[in-house]
Amino acid sequence: MSRAPRHRQETADETLGLLRRVAARAFGPKEGAAGPPSFTSLHHLALHFAVRKQGSSQREIARYLGVTPGHVTGILDDLEREGVIRRRPDLTDRRIHRVEATLKAEELHRRFHGAQAHRGGSVFRGWSEEDLEGLRALLVRLDAELNERAPTAPADRRARPSRAATGAET
Repeated sequence: MSRAPRHRQETADETLGLLRRVAARAFGPKEGAAGPPSFTSLHHLALHFAVRKQGSSQREIARYLGVTPGHVTGILDDLEREGVIRRRPDLTDRRIHRVEATLKAEELHRRFHGAQAHRGGSVFRGWSEEDLEGLRALLVRLDAELNERAPTAPADRRARPSRAATGAET
C-alpha cells in the first residue's frame, strides 16, 4: 500500500522538527561537558564567538546565534556571572557594548572544543565524507536563503515613546 503524497508544509514542518531534535541531541548537555550545567549550546556558541572575535558587539553575537538582542543579553549575563566574558562600552558609540573573553573563557573554550570534537566524531560515525559534505552543503544553502529573507535576527522592539514624545532633552 503506497502512502498518499505529502503536503509540502507537512514535510517542511517535520524537517524542522527533525533539525531541532537532532541539534538538541547533538549539542545538549552531556556527561563531562565543559562549563556550568546551566550552559546551553547557545552559551557555548556565544562563548566561542567571543573568544574568536574579541571585541564583538552584543548585536553581532545575536546575529551569529540567530536570536534577538534581548535573548543574547540573558546569555551574556550568564557568561559574565561565570567570569568568562566582560562587557565594555564602545569608545565611540555609547549605545554599543563590546564583549571581551577572559582568560577563564580561553580555558573553558579549549575544554569545550575537545568535548565537541569527540562528540562530533561520534555524531557522524558511519558517515562518508561525501555524506557529510552533502549535508553541510544543504545547510549552507538553507542558511544563505534564510539570511537573504531576514539578514538580521529580529530586534526586540518594546513600545517606548521617543525622546521627543516624552519631552526629554536630547
